[in-house]
Amino acid sequence: MNYKLSIILPCYNIGKYIDKCITSILLQESINKKTTQSIINQSFEIIIIDDGSTDNLPQLCRKWTQNENITFIHYENSGVSTARNRGIYHAKGEYIWFIDPDDYITPNALSIIFKQLEDNPDLLLFNFNILFEKNNSTTTIKNFLTNSSEVKIINDKQLIRDYIPYIIGYSQDNINRMYKGMKIQTKDGFMHGAVWHYIFKREIINKENIWFSRVCQNDASSFRYIIIGFSFFIEYDFYISVLSLSPCFQVV
Repeated sequence: MNYKLSIILPCYNIGKYIDKCITSILLQESINKKTTQSIINQSFEIIIIDDGSTDNLPQLCRKWTQNENITFIHYENSGVSTARNRGIYHAKGEYIWFIDPDDYITPNALSIIFKQLEDNPDLLLFNFNILFEKNNSTTTIKNFLTNSSEVKIINDKQLIRDYIPYIIGYSQDNINRMYKGMKIQTKDGFMHGAVWHYIFKREIINKENIWFSRVCQNDASSFRYIIIGFSFFIEYDFYISVLSLSPCFQVV
């Protein structure tokens, strides 16, 4: 069966979170069918790639395969890059969305995504908010493309200085550190590089043979950087709510 969207969950010892993540995705279907008529004809699949988990993740995930649009595949531990690549290999959807299995999405997420996909873009980028649990403060993260609706002509220096850091997800200082072989600073405040706030057209991935690299320090950033280079129609400036179950912060 062909799907509009393949949602890939690369998993390793994340059993305590997986049920909430999958439930949040499946709830989209029933809610959207009641509220948005056009969404009925849209479809999605969930591909769970187990990267050699030693907890109860496999047992929890196998029960979900009773749903015809959920696939669970177990591999020996090879790292998140390989897990994502295996998800791409098994994907049947026109588009691919990677979701961290310790996150969950709000009920309107897929209806917004499917609406945007009606324009057949090569790549979707969406904005998000970070909710810091400790002080209950919210920070809005806007993608670099949303700063202006005007078409800009920029030179190479502007591209490297102002745009590439947002695509890669690291500050210019950290990029310089990586170039010099130095250890990066983990708290530079750049969340733009998170792979889950991009939705990729699978045709481009397959045509250009783009994969996550196991040898690159920031494999997800390299993947996005190459994809953007091959994308002619990039749609942006809309919000999706993705919430994290991790103890540090929530993305909403």
